[in-house]
Amino acid sequence: MDLKMFLLLGTFLMMAVMLCADRWVHLPVRIVLAASVILTLAGVAGAKLMARIEMGVWGGTSFFGAVFFAPVLMMCVAFLFRVRVPDLLDLCAPSECVMLALLKVNCYLNGCCFGKVIGISREGEIIRFPSQIVESVTGLVLMAVLLMMIRQGRWRGRIYCWYLVLYGMVRFALNLMRETEPFLFGMSAGNFWSLVSAAAGGLLLVLLRDTGKSNVCNKEKGELVR
Repeated sequence: MDLKMFLLLGTFLMMAVMLCADRWVHLPVRIVLAASVILTLAGVAGAKLMARIEMGVWGGTSFFGAVFFAPVLMMCVAFLFRVRVPDLLDLCAPSECVMLALLKVNCYLNGCCFGKVIGISREGEIIRFPSQIVESVTGLVLMAVLLMMIRQGRWRGRIYCWYLVLYGMVRFALNLMRETEPFLFGMSAGNFWSLVSAAAGGLLLVLLRDTGKSNVCNKEKGELVR
């Protein structure tokens, strides 16, 4: 299965995750379906752009491009469809996780994103840390965590911020078990952008800390009305 097929399958899986999360966000279905397709296109463009920034050439991909740049376009989509930006970004966070999990399976099949050598078998074969599979599994776990946070309602409107924090932390740890090259300040590109992701998400959580209080108040008011 080539990359295009993985992206197509990933788009359908993102649709499913978005529709699942939309049970608690309540956006129109047509907007959710359109957003999943646009998110895929924005993610691919962002990944290509980030690879260009990292390596100076076109042709590569860096998933952090989807993490950082795709939300910018999704904000424009929210304004176009006249829905709340935080609501749409809440749906994007867990759906990006399922796309990440699927693409890491593609990495494993294509033999890229190697893990570090952790031993040698009796037959003399090199044994590597299965970084692609581990990251795929952690992507699914992160998706489940974010869906539970959406369902709980307490963190509504800040789910993408938590995604930046959690993905940044997990990716930083996993990158220590991958074969990488220095990018900036002696760190690999993955570790550098992981720190940026976690820091940006943490800063946004501080700036948006009052959002959670208003969401709780609105929820309580809605229950009183019923």
